[in-house]
Amino acid sequence: MIERIIANIHESRTLAQTRDLLLPRLMSGELRVAEAEKKTSMRLQAVIEGLEQREAELEQKLTRMQLDYTERRQGQEDLEIELETLIIDAGCMRLVQDPSRFDVLLMENLYGDVVSDLCAGLVGGLGVVPGANLGDERAVFEAVHGSAPDIAGTNAANPLALLMSAVMMLNHLAETRGDDACRQSAERIKRAYDAALGDGARTGDIGGDLGTREFAQAVIERLS
Repeated sequence: MIERIIANIHESRTLAQTRDLLLPRLMSGELRVAEAEKKTSMRLQAVIEGLEQREAELEQKLTRMQLDYTERRQGQEDLEIELETLIIDAGCMRLVQDPSRFDVLLMENLYGDVVSDLCAGLVGGLGVVPGANLGDERAVFEAVHGSAPDIAGTNAANPLALLMSAVMMLNHLAETRGDDACRQSAERIKRAYDAALGDGARTGDIGGDLGTREFAQAVIERLS
């Protein structure tokens, strides 16, 4: 509303025209309504920003509590866990220098998002990295790269990350439900894509010339 009034003002040629344009709207309360709407919007934005900041603070507090709990348990029990605390920039540097020194990385969500992409780069890119979100009763398995809408329908995506995520899901079901059929299926799929990669079947993101469908077909042909 304010933008429309300003645009009309710019189109006016004289002060008299400007006065004649604004006066009826001032009398009608239109500008007061617009200003009230603006203030309401600013208040809502402030509330949203406050909630986001509070969420980040709680996440940081939870992570610190988890680390403190692990440290206390390590001091009380003979756990086979070697705990090391690092600031994020030093941790990223050491990951690049020698990723083999790390086993499990515990960090806040923002850092985890950044570091997971960094680690993906160490092994070939997001197209070859599976993902798992494990809860007490539920689990979600997905490719780390997400939906990749920018290449949807182009036959360019690497399906390996999804296949690897599916293998992780089947192994999880085998462990949690005692389902041997899931374990056997996971082994079959893993052997197939390992064989395909070993024979040089690769998509473009990892140095090959196959598309999504062609790589999937290569895996299918090696299922046994």
